Amino acid sequence: MLCLLLPALSVEAQIFKRDPGDEIIQAEEEKLELPAAPKDENLLPFDPGFVTSLSFYVDSASLKVGDDRIVRYTLVIKSPSGAANATYEGLRCDTIERKVYAYGSPDGSWSAARNPQWQPLGKEIHRHTLFNDFFCPRTVVVGGVREAIRLLKSGGHPRIPPS
Repeated sequence: MLCLLLPALSVEAQIFKRDPGDEIIQAEEEKLELPAAPKDENLLPFDPGFVTSLSFYVDSASLKVGDDRIVRYTLVIKSPSGAANATYEGLRCDTIERKVYAYGSPDGSWSAARNPQWQPLGKEIHRHTLFNDFFCPRTVVVGGVREAIRLLKSGGHPRIPPS
């Protein structure tokens, strides 16, 4: 069982959105509150879309779809030996970007990411799977936490063909 003890951490950052005239405007990113430690009973497995011995999960208790249109979640990756890594991350659907806010430590605490910045989605297929199949189908933010949980439990967005 993965157990993380979390200190209160609040982070403010800014995001950028495009307005209908395609002009970039600045908007405030919500204050970040780290979630409670992930518990095994809250972990929802998902298929990352490639063959691996690792298991991938989203902690359902950590899911948040903010008014800033960022989907935040704890990602847990477990090895067959039981070792686990946890990160608290965000996806920004409209710009196809990701941010890692904090890393889970073996002692059960979070370590804040140094200078967390929005980055392109990158090459990690598991993040692409979360983005495309669950949280940002066709770059549109999921309708809320309940919908995100339903999609994770059902294996993906119904309008996205299985890979």
